[in-house]
Order: sequence, then structure tokens, then C-alpha cells
Amino acid sequence: MKKANLKKKSFTLPLKKNQASPNSLRSRRVEIWTLPARDRGLEETMVEYAPFPGLHRDLDRYRRYLLSELRFLAQRSWRETPIRDIPFHPLIRDDKTWEAKAESYGPFQRIKIKCAGRSLDDDIHFFHALCRRFPRAQFRVDANRLWDEKTFRRFGERIDLSRIDYFEEPTPNALALTQDFPIALDETLLAYGERPDELRTPKALILKPHLYEDMEQVLNLIRWADQKKIPAIMSSLFNSSVGTQNLLRLTCLCHGDSPQGLDPLFHLEGDVVQNPLKAEGPHFPAREVTKRLVLKS
Repeated sequence: MKKANLKKKSFTLPLKKNQASPNSLRSRRVEIWTLPARDRGLEETMVEYAPFPGLHRDLDRYRRYLLSELRFLAQRSWRETPIRDIPFHPLIRDDKTWEAKAESYGPFQRIKIKCAGRSLDDDIHFFHALCRRFPRAQFRVDANRLWDEKTFRRFGERIDLSRIDYFEEPTPNALALTQDFPIALDETLLAYGERPDELRTPKALILKPHLYEDMEQVLNLIRWADQKKIPAIMSSLFNSSVGTQNLLRLTCLCHGDSPQGLDPLFHLEGDVVQNPLKAEGPHFPAREVTKRLVLKS
């Protein structure tokens, strides 16, 4: 792929007031890289470059990833793959506003919640309140590696584990917990993109593609999850509709129909495309995914 073929546009992507990221962002600078289509009838290929503070430190490495993603997405066989409706899970934080929004979460069978930002007693109280409010839902508990093993086990002892779909990286050594708890691996996977067979089989894989060095590592993990019959879940990092569309397309390679981690899309107030993706109920409808994305001038 020649560099001369690539084009780049930059945008400022605002975040909703009082719903910014944990890093207190109010906006993000986003680059959309495009590769013109060589085959008649195909659209240009687009990828998003929007480094997230604390995660994308090696910008040269990140740009190398984008080039590998462009090469993959530009393949005719991939571009013509049918898109299906994609289920997703909402995200609830204990920010004292979730109860006012609770009715909108009613249709969801899987709900992701953030814990470990307060005391253990507060986390347990929050979890019990959610169980009462959503009696048919299962929860995906994300502690962002902030618990130590002792605190995590105390949490597990004081809740109803039958209400847990999985714990997402509850401790820095989450891999060691996979035999005792339903554990989903996220950051741990970055070291296993080229050798997933060395992993202990978890409950699920959480994939943030842009954190990997090469697109092939993401595909390796998706194939491995398919072999093990466990869900591979695409996770959004406040992506624009361009980045979200590519996550949805990757989801079509994954085994099963487990709800995907695309919730941060709803934190965006603006977008960099004229036809942004929209959600109806607990699904992103396929007809929205296949719309042509046109960059704003």
C-alpha cells in the first residue's frame, strides 16, 4: 500500500456534558484516514485514529495498526460480507443518575456496570440495587483491574453469582482467576495476540482492536474464541461512527450473538459523518451499518 494513496481529515468530536470519559475529556481530536476504492462499485475504505489518553502512548505503532486495518477492510471479499443486526449492552455507572434512566435499560438482558471506584460496601450496595431494579438481567462487572484478589473474592462472597455474566479484568492478574470465576479478559489479551493457545480459556474475550500492533493479532484472537466457543466482544473507546462501523463489521466474524461493548457511542454529542449509526432497542440495525458514510466538510 503506497502512502500516496492515503488521505487524512481531522475533526473535533465533542462529548456530552457531564458524560465525559474517566479522563474528564470534553472533546477528542479524531483523524479519519481513507483509502480510495480501486474496484468500481466499492466505497472508499475509512478507519479512525483517535488516541485515548493512557492507552495509545506509541502513536507510530498505532498508525501501523491503522495501515494493517485498512489493508484488511479494503479486501473485496470482506467488503461484500453481509452485515447482521448486532446486539449490544448498555453501560451503567454508580453516578446517582442511573435510576432516572433505568426504564431505557429495560429491554437489555446483559448490562455492563463499573465497580471499584468507591468502597467495597458501596459497590455491593450498587450491585444489589441493580439486581432489584433489573430482575431478569445478568451483569458484566468491570473493575478496571482496581481490585486486589482478596477484595474481589470478598465481593464475590457477598453477591448472588448467578446474576453475573462475567467479571471483566477484576484484578491485574485476572488470568489466574479463570478457574474459580467467570472471567472476561481484556488488557491481558494484548500479550497473547500472536499466541492465544497459551491462554487459559476465559468466559469471554474483550477486544479493543486499536490497542493491538497488527490487525492479524485481532483476527487470531477472534478465530481462537470461535474454536473455544466463547464470545469475542468488540469494545468501543468513544469511537465515532466510522470506528463503530468497523467494530460492527468485525463483530460479524465472531461466534454467537453475545451483546457487544459499544455503549460509549451514546456519550458522543456530535459525529464526524452525515449518516451516523443509530440504535433501536438493544440492537444496532444492519440497515444503518450499510449506509454510505460521507465525511463532513
